[in-house]
Amino acid sequence: MGLTLANETEKDPNDPVRISFTCPPELYEDWIAEKIATLKDYDPGFYVMEANTQMGTLYQLHTTQKHLEHADFKKFMFQVKMRLGQDVKIR
Repeated sequence: MGLTLANETEKDPNDPVRISFTCPPELYEDWIAEKIATLKDYDPGFYVMEANTQMGTLYQLHTTQKHLEHADFKKFMFQVKMRLGQDVKIR
């Protein structure tokens, strides 16, 4: 007769996720465009918004939680952190 509640930290695989990072103009490399193309091939619902700012190009990648767990996404976020020297914001 007990009531079971779902773990609140558990995420639904279909939850939307937005990944944000800024690439300064002096650090822009073609690998960003190549990696984004790879991610688009993996996730048909994936899309990218790019905006030029004073700090550089702001990228906002939109996907779902289940795709975020894929090795290509994890590798991309690690490369952004290492090459651009900043954390990726995930919302």
